Amino acid sequence: MTLMANEPNKQTPFARLPTEVRDVVLDAGQLTQLAQDDVLFRQHDVGDSMYIIETGEVRISFEDRVETKVLGPGQYLGEIALFAPGVDRTATATAHTDCQLRVLDQHTMEQLKDQRPDVLCSLLQETTAYLVASEQHLVADLRKRNAELERAFDYLRRTQEELEASDLLAHTDELTGLYNRRCLNVQMPKFVDRAENTRSELAVLLVDLDKFKPINDTYGHGVGDLVLKEVASRLKNGTRKTDLPCRIGGDEFAILLGNTQHDAARERAASIQRSIAELDIPAGDQTLKITVSMGGAMYQTGDETHTLLKRADDSLYLAKDGGRNRLGWMGKLYE
Repeated sequence: MTLMANEPNKQTPFARLPTEVRDVVLDAGQLTQLAQDDVLFRQHDVGDSMYIIETGEVRISFEDRVETKVLGPGQYLGEIALFAPGVDRTATATAHTDCQLRVLDQHTMEQLKDQRPDVLCSLLQETTAYLVASEQHLVADLRKRNAELERAFDYLRRTQEELEASDLLAHTDELTGLYNRRCLNVQMPKFVDRAENTRSELAVLLVDLDKFKPINDTYGHGVGDLVLKEVASRLKNGTRKTDLPCRIGGDEFAILLGNTQHDAARERAASIQRSIAELDIPAGDQTLKITVSMGGAMYQTGDETHTLLKRADDSLYLAKDGGRNRLGWMGKLYE
């Protein structure tokens, strides 16, 4: 709990009143004494009196605020209840130390109105000014809190963006920019569940570069990396935003095609294969032609991730055993 003590050199509201007015008010008010931790009133109590602190300190606490204000000699509290009787108290007042207060109630107000209206007028003016100053302080405090909340929300937003960026990096292949095996392992069960639950179609393509190791051995890893990036670009350009192209190994790739019918998926695979075959990769004073072997499988009711991948892998080996630069598709071989 944070205690906000009064500034010792700051003139209090009661001290700003003329001496005569102060004397009349003190004489009119009833004297009351509190021991430390005695409760003067509680928040939501209905009151009709205000208090002027003569000695000691009173602690003001609010249910919805962490800060607790401490008032000292010459300060008011409860003045709203005096001028608007029947209104609920907005805070709880507790003796912070042993203290002595003057109580001004409705009877005192009536006496001052009849006998010393000039004193009552001065008291009302100073009290109103005090209330206005308190309101301005409250507004400034609320603005400060709003600014703090805005900074907190901005921090949370930036933190969320950083987490999303970190998550993206964790699921992205650094060289090609495609998704990686980790992403495939996370997303493929979701694709399978969606196909099962919505009775939609799902195709899995596996792509393997033909004779990639000799390229690395002959021309170096720089050329090999260029080949991988160019192939990845063709894979990305040949798929939709709803598809999932991944690099799952050195020269191995996979593509998930959601909501794609059998014939459309096979044609998509053949189109990607043709686009890769059109690549011209510079390697010193030579130009390399690249081919890939591909294997595809369609989701079947009851398939699990591993069974669907196994069928796609079987199709891939069918393409390799058939002479490479082929498409194996559901047990059939296409050139």
